Amino acid sequence: MKIRALALVLYNVLASTTYAQSHDENNDNGVTFGVGTEVTTYPQVTWLKGEPIQTFDKEKTYIVECWATWCGPCLAAIPHLNELHRTYGKDIVIIGQSSMENDFKKVENFVESKGDDMAYRVAYAGGASSDFSRQWLIPGRINALPHTIVIQNNKVIWMPHPNELTTEVIEMLINRTFSLQHLEQARKQDRMTIVRGLIRSKDYEKALSVLDTLLSKDQDNREAMSTKSTVLTQMGRYREAVELLEVKHADALYSDISYRLYQTLDQGGDTVKLKALIEQDIERGLQDAEAPILDIVSEGYRLYAREGDSEALADFVRRITKKSTTSNPLLALLAISPYYPISDKDGQVATELFKTADKFFGISQMELYYLYKVAGMFWEKGHRNMACQVVEKSIAAGRRDNLPKNRIDATATLLRQMQGGQFPSEEDIRKLMEEAKQ
Repeated sequence: MKIRALALVLYNVLASTTYAQSHDENNDNGVTFGVGTEVTTYPQVTWLKGEPIQTFDKEKTYIVECWATWCGPCLAAIPHLNELHRTYGKDIVIIGQSSMENDFKKVENFVESKGDDMAYRVAYAGGASSDFSRQWLIPGRINALPHTIVIQNNKVIWMPHPNELTTEVIEMLINRTFSLQHLEQARKQDRMTIVRGLIRSKDYEKALSVLDTLLSKDQDNREAMSTKSTVLTQMGRYREAVELLEVKHADALYSDISYRLYQTLDQGGDTVKLKALIEQDIERGLQDAEAPILDIVSEGYRLYAREGDSEALADFVRRITKKSTTSNPLLALLAISPYYPISDKDGQVATELFKTADKFFGISQMELYYLYKVAGMFWEKGHRNMACQVVEKSIAAGRRDNLPKNRIDATATLLRQMQGGQFPSEEDIRKLMEEAKQ
C-alpha cells in the first residue's frame, strides 16, 4: 500500500491524505453531493474565527476550503487563501473548514497561532461522525485533502484544488461568468496540462524542457519538481530523480515531496537507503508539528512488514510508541497494521501494538469502523483477550471525553459480541455505525 492509498485507510480516523481529489460533476457511483447540489444551510460546526454562517446568501460567492493541521499541502495553501481573502474579501467569502480531524484543541491553537496570517473565517468540524462529514464529505466521497468547494447561487459550482483558484478564476466568480466549459478553455495553455499530455504521449524530452522552464521561474514549484522526478524515472535516470528530490526534502518534510522520494527509492530497489531515510524522517517529524508524520510512520511500518521480520517490526513499533508524545504516530501504527499482517508466532508485534493502543486511547479517540479493524487484527491472530481489551479502552476513553451515549453504546455492543465468542461481520459493524450516528 502506497501513501496515497493510506489516505483512504485513515480517512475516517483523521486523515491522510494529503492529495486533493477534484470533482467536475456528479457520477453514478453513489455520490450525492457535488457540482450542481443545492445548499442553503451550513452544516453544524464550531466557528473559530470570523462571523458564523448558518445560511448561504444567494447573492454571495463562497469558497469553502477543507483542510487539516496534519495535511502538508493544506498548510501550504493557507498563504494563497489569505491573499485571496485580503484582495477579494468584499466580493467572496472564504471559509477554512477544518475537516477529518478530531483534536479540537490542536486546531484551535493552530488557528490562534496563525493570527492575521489566517485572517479569513475558520470553522472546526471534527471527524467522520461530524455533521459536516455526514452532510458533505461522505455523500461527496471526499476522502482527501485539501479540497475546495465553491458555492454560488446556492449551488455547488466547482470542487477544485485551492491552487486552481487563480486570479482569472476569481474574476470570473466575481463577475458571475464562471462555467466549467469556460474554465476548460482557459486551461488549454496551462503548462502543467501540457506536461501531462507530453507524459501520456511519452515525449519525455519535451516534458522535461517545459518543466525546466517552470522551475527556472519558480524553484519552489513542488508540483513541477515532483513531476520532473517522475519523468526522469520513466527515462531510466533514477539517480537524477533521487538527487532532485533530496535537495527539497532536506529543506522540510513536505508530504508530496516525501511521498515521491519514498516511491522513487522503492521503485529503484534501494530499500536500505529508503529505510534509513524513513528512520531519519521520523526523528525529524516527531519534532515538527506540521510534518506528515502519519505518512512517514505508515511507510516505515509497510517496509518492515513487507520484509516479514516480526522482531524488527516489533522493535519499530516499540520505538515509535515510546517516542510519541502525540496521537498521530500511534494512530498511524494502529491504522496501517490490519492491512499488513505478518507471521507473528511469538506475538511480539501484537504485544507492541497492544501497548500502542493503550497509549493511544490514553490521549485520543478512534472512529468505530477503524476500532473494529484494529480489534479484528488481534482477534484473527488469536489474541482475543487483547482484542476485547482494546475495545474496552475505547469505551473508557469515550466516557472520559464525554462522547455521545449512542456512540459509546454501539461500541459496547461490539464488545458484548466479542465477549460472547463471535467477531462481528462487516454488515454488523455498519449497522452499529448507523446506530452511533442517530
